[in-house]
Amino acid sequence: RSRPRRGLVFSGRCSAPLLVALASFIGLALCLAGSAQVTPMYRRLLSQTTRAATTATGAKARAPPLPRRSLWMRRPAGATRGGASIGEVMGDLGRMDLSQCAGTARRGMAAKAVEAQEASSSSSSNAAAAAEEGAAGEEGASNFIKTIIEEDLKTGKTNGRVLTRFPPEPNGYLHVGHAKSICLQFGLAEQYKGICNLRFDDTNPLTEDIEYVESIIRDVKWLGFDPKERIYYTSDYFQQLYDHAVTLIKNGDAYVDTSSEEEIREKRGTVKTPGIPSEYRDRSVEENLALFEKMKEGGFKDGEAVLRAKIDMSSPNMLLRDPLIYRIKTTPPHHRTKDEWKIYPMYDFAHPLSDAIEGVTHSICTLEFDVHRPLYDWLVDKLYTGPRPYQYEMGRLNLDYTLTSKRKLLTLVNNGLV
Repeated sequence: RSRPRRGLVFSGRCSAPLLVALASFIGLALCLAGSAQVTPMYRRLLSQTTRAATTATGAKARAPPLPRRSLWMRRPAGATRGGASIGEVMGDLGRMDLSQCAGTARRGMAAKAVEAQEASSSSSSNAAAAAEEGAAGEEGASNFIKTIIEEDLKTGKTNGRVLTRFPPEPNGYLHVGHAKSICLQFGLAEQYKGICNLRFDDTNPLTEDIEYVESIIRDVKWLGFDPKERIYYTSDYFQQLYDHAVTLIKNGDAYVDTSSEEEIREKRGTVKTPGIPSEYRDRSVEENLALFEKMKEGGFKDGEAVLRAKIDMSSPNMLLRDPLIYRIKTTPPHHRTKDEWKIYPMYDFAHPLSDAIEGVTHSICTLEFDVHRPLYDWLVDKLYTGPRPYQYEMGRLNLDYTLTSKRKLLTLVNNGLV
């Protein structure tokens, strides 16, 4: 605990054998792991450590022999021998072409299929029995989401319909975690003969761009799903969402707050203390309607006014403490609606109501949105009757040593690292 620094510190002549040994150990570990991009990285690392060893000892240290190359240790196109920085090595990882990886995987699957076919020629009866057993096992496989859908279809809760959606925000590039969600949303719709919408939740013009829209559509198609005419945008519903906000105001369930951002944050409270109601919480319906119209027409500057849902400032769920549902954003122009709107709905407002507008039956999201579900239900129940969407949460896909954050990935792209 009293160490001033973390990690190993190499100095003097001891650095040469230790560095070379470390490189050899990493190379062996990577070989055993079966990485498809092992050889170029190992050669580069070994070159670096050998050069460091030469500098430290004054005599060139002899590098251990490279491990025997196998079929899955192929040098990628354009790779060269020689030294490279850790940043360049990580850059190689970032620049790996997913289509090449997919092609390698498909070739491996094809090889296995050939082997299976050759084996089946000598024992066709055993192969047929195994295929039947596998098909039966796959048919019986299930998970809690499938159980919910099957129960809803059985009881008629959704009138025999299954409509899911994949709703990315067009503010960055997708990662492997999104692949799980795409396959789940489109796969469930396909399995139960339903529909899956690809909907872009484009409610923040500050961070969104048509480039991300096109990139996401390509990724969805690359995974084998073609949304075709089922591509929608939350911006398609801006007028309907505005009308819903007006309805909440008329029903006394929303109000315009002209407090500063700091005041709103301070009065929100903490997880241990309740919030303090805004002094503008009890404005009349007429005043709130006039102020909301003024927001829409550009009568306020950015940040001068917001529309808040009137729920419960003492709720233990802080998302229910009069959450913001509309804010002002006069610049930059929206990538689709341009300068038509000066106000934009917040994600937690637009998301559930867009689901309801599209007739979504099962709104499946990741587990961190569990605390958002009470607000989802509150909004839908206030504005819709009859069949309505319900939110269900699943565990998100995380991989060790892998970035699963659009924001962090976008930083790497913008800085030219990948």
